[in-house]
Amino acid sequence: APLSLVPILSIPGALLLQVVVPDLESLSNVVLKKLLRIRFVRDVHSSIVLNTIKRSARVPVRHLGVNL
Repeated sequence: APLSLVPILSIPGALLLQVVVPDLESLSNVVLKKLLRIRFVRDVHSSIVLNTIKRSARVPVRHLGVNL
């Protein structure tokens, strides 16, 4: 499963892990058989995206007078 890690700055030691899997069974396997077996992993919270409306990470800020 493709993975990406993003540190969460507001919570020391926390990471946001994005996992792309084809189905819930695959997600369950990643969480139960891989993540929770890592010694330093205390807990896992999951959010599931059912449909992607927009893939761009750009945030519209022109109305704020900011040009990026």
